[in-house]
Amino acid sequence: MRFNLKQVAIIFSLLLVSIEMLSCKNSNGLKTKLANTLSSPIDSFINQKEKSEILDVLRKLTLARLGIPTKFIVQNLQKRNEWVLIQVRPVNTDGSEIDYKHTLLYKADAYKDMLDADLFDDHILALLKCTNKQWQLVEYEIGSTDYAGQYWLEQKGIDTLFQ
Repeated sequence: MRFNLKQVAIIFSLLLVSIEMLSCKNSNGLKTKLANTLSSPIDSFINQKEKSEILDVLRKLTLARLGIPTKFIVQNLQKRNEWVLIQVRPVNTDGSEIDYKHTLLYKADAYKDMLDADLFDDHILALLKCTNKQWQLVEYEIGSTDYAGQYWLEQKGIDTLFQ
């Protein structure tokens, strides 16, 4: 199987992100819930059409919240039955990093404070559910330094699906 340079770069960056997430440790030297949850294998096949539909939902979110069109680097995508837990890093449509200080998000006081204090992680975490063949955004966080995924799964009573 042959890969072009762009495909190799994408695979390499995903590998680096995966290694970085799996090696995240808290002050006690223990893996974080983020690393534990996102390191579990994907046991449901997700086809390209579903993936595109899910990313389209997130694109609408980022356009509304950031005020700019984006594309995503998918850092993790887990599908269990009708649920998807996904973490992406939004980038500009040309692939460059987003300067959040030039987005609508920066105009929101809470986010402005987070960005100014460097308490903003460059990712989106989202929980989606497929209802009537359409993906619906159930929960999301933009830039949070805390991991809410496990809390959402427990709150919805679906945490055992993602173990």
